Amino acid sequence: MDGELLMTEEMKQKYPDEWLLVIDCELSENTELKTGRVVEHSRCRDDIHKALRNYTGKVAIYYAGEIPDDLAVMF
Repeated sequence: MDGELLMTEEMKQKYPDEWLLVIDCELSENTELKTGRVVEHSRCRDDIHKALRNYTGKVAIYYAGEIPDDLAVMF
């Protein structure tokens, strides 16, 4: 996968409406993802959860699209 350091806006442009597994994360004071390296991406969230097993340390799962109203998200 990619691995280049990206800001969240760049992630949204490069991987629209996909789930991302991001390592080397930098978070804002509000714990929002600011930057990181995308190592896996998929339209299927389950694929990202499976890939998560291969990574440790500072990782995040990020959706690069609009969160639907009928979806609950925990931070």
